[in-house]
Amino acid sequence: MQINLFRIVAATLAALNPLLREAQQSDLKLAVAELMSVDRDHGRRAQHAAVTDALGAMFADDVVLSANGAFHVGRDSALARLRAVPENLTARIEWSPIRGGISGDAQHGFTYGFMTLVRADSSRLPLKYLAYWVRKADGWKVAVYRRVPRPEGQVSTAMREPWVPEQATRLTSDAAVIARHAKELGDAERDFSTLAGTIGLGAAFRRNAAP
Repeated sequence: MQINLFRIVAATLAALNPLLREAQQSDLKLAVAELMSVDRDHGRRAQHAAVTDALGAMFADDVVLSANGAFHVGRDSALARLRAVPENLTARIEWSPIRGGISGDAQHGFTYGFMTLVRADSSRLPLKYLAYWVRKADGWKVAVYRRVPRPEGQVSTAMREPWVPEQATRLTSDAAVIARHAKELGDAERDFSTLAGTIGLGAAFRRNAAP
């Protein structure tokens, strides 16, 4: 009787697992949609603000801006770098994300898309951007940001399928768990760098990049 009961419970859990995973992925996709909406809202408001104000509104206090071959750490440093470019003081920017992704605990995510800088003389500079977001007490904030020029010409702004992990994970504040994950990530990056130095960057990407 106990064996039969165990088998029934095991079979029930096995049947529920796919449903649970599907529900978790649905929740994660909703979290991606929320993040994309936040990014789009910033993009819409940017059309009526100075470049530094538009970007500064979404930067976290500890943001890292990648620009001109250097990392500018902290919101003040990042905005100072942006203000050092004269056209950022007179131009406007507009952008729209085309894809986003989320972590298993829905606390970290990324967006990327196309951007256009409209100068004071109405000339336009096409750009693309990548933003890494962290959910803070006051909402989603950009923790790492990079934008670069892109070729002239039309681009598709059709939405791409969001990236979500196979299953959700519980939010943790356990310092040991966080440290372990940070070490694993750092090790993976260093291994990738070593591999790229051995077989070349393209080949290393082909081995490590997700589909």
